[in-house]
Amino acid sequence: MTFTYLHKNCINLASGGVGDTFMQDGDTFVLQDERLLKLGVIFSWKQLKGSPYSEDMGTWSDALALAMGPTARAHLDKQNADRRHG
Repeated sequence: MTFTYLHKNCINLASGGVGDTFMQDGDTFVLQDERLLKLGVIFSWKQLKGSPYSEDMGTWSDALALAMGPTARAHLDKQNADRRHG
């Protein structure tokens, strides 16, 4: 799953510090909203299976933009517009 960039290390490691991979049961997602992680896993799984996933990806993208705040939302909106028209 590609995680639109807040930073690479989105996992709080139970052993201390942060990382980019869940290593132990006690590791947690950096963002408080674990719904965002679940939404990302759902759309990525559907994409890998070849199932329709665009609606799920949109739901994840919207939740990600909300978690990132208004400045990041504006940046993501511009990137999405550039992709559609570029």
